[in-house]
Amino acid sequence: MFKDLSSWLNYLDKLHPTKIDFDLDRVVEVATRMGLLYFDAKVIVVGGTNGKGTTCALLESILFANEYSVGVFSSPHISRFNERIRLNGQEVNDSEIIDAFKDINIYRNDISLTYFEYTTLAALYIFKNYNLSFIILEVGLGGRLDAVNIVHRDVAIITSIGIDHTNYLGDSVDAIGREKAYIYKDNCYAIIGVNDFPSSVDKYIIEHSIDLHVFGRDFKDNIYDNSMSWSSGNFFLENLALPSIVPVNLSCALECLKGLELNSLLKTELINNGLNKFNLFGRLTVVKKKYSIIFDVAHNLQAIENLSKKLQKTGTSLAVFAMCKDKDIYNTINTFIDYFDHWYVVIFDDDLRMAEPTEYDLVFRKLAIKNYTYFSLVDDLVKNTNELTSSDQLVVFGSFSIVEKIKHKLHLFAKS
Repeated sequence: MFKDLSSWLNYLDKLHPTKIDFDLDRVVEVATRMGLLYFDAKVIVVGGTNGKGTTCALLESILFANEYSVGVFSSPHISRFNERIRLNGQEVNDSEIIDAFKDINIYRNDISLTYFEYTTLAALYIFKNYNLSFIILEVGLGGRLDAVNIVHRDVAIITSIGIDHTNYLGDSVDAIGREKAYIYKDNCYAIIGVNDFPSSVDKYIIEHSIDLHVFGRDFKDNIYDNSMSWSSGNFFLENLALPSIVPVNLSCALECLKGLELNSLLKTELINNGLNKFNLFGRLTVVKKKYSIIFDVAHNLQAIENLSKKLQKTGTSLAVFAMCKDKDIYNTINTFIDYFDHWYVVIFDDDLRMAEPTEYDLVFRKLAIKNYTYFSLVDDLVKNTNELTSSDQLVVFGSFSIVEKIKHKLHLFAKS
């Protein structure tokens, strides 16, 4: 049908009348035809407002470093679509993805699928062709009606619950928590990374007799300068390496290993084998050039607050920033009102989801911030960063799109 991956992705983007369609009947029907609802591998489903991609990557790194075969489906990507589908730490190549797309197109017949539904099926189809020990699936949006939720799972994790995607999930933590709770199924090991979860989650687990393992109650951690300890039941690990992540995501990953009864793996040396190889771009990623560039995909208030706690200012700090128009721009900027010396707001002329200058202007005026500049071409930053020194930093954040754009242009304005 199409010979290259980009043509296929363009086709999938236009295949269904809407970008998001909360109706699992269509994707369940196609998955049933293809035998993609049940797997011999152990399946882990990870949802949450923030931290789900990090938790998936942590599990992937730990399991693969200890010689288990692992498939991961995660979204969105930063640079290439292939980042979404990984086998044993490596991105799947174009030809394998295209072959999956072709077969799905035959199986679906006249059933219309959204981009995310189609690509979820592609990942599952690819995983089905390998003798994997573990399959890790990141929920794209919510949980109850997300395409990932069709698959039988052995472990389900909710990393966090916060306000995001209110136009789809509801405008309260209670409503959003209920949507996410639907990834907990009968007989799966259920984990949550918050101990003050909303009553809707409590009601759901009672209604469905879910045995929920709660961070701060059933498993705990202690954080030190560059390490942490973790305990759960009879297990206690100390001197764990701590990458630049929110620690609760590692705690959830370790509780997942316990839930999978991988008791022999729950040893500090073996866990550190994976943690020392952990790498996930855009989660407080520091790139050292003439000065520091910090990349973080934080795009909702919970993630923004986590980022603000991690940043340390040593010299001039510049924000390179852009957000989607449905995000909390006011409270995001207000969180950093005393931190950044200047805001460089990148305008996306080709993306209607992103906020426009008038929306930022309103916030900057309300907060009496005058030190900001708009750019439509990232290349223009080069002349404004030439004077930065090794103690200075650019912090790139606000959306996956801005991280992708700046990463792509990195060589233009960060000469060593």
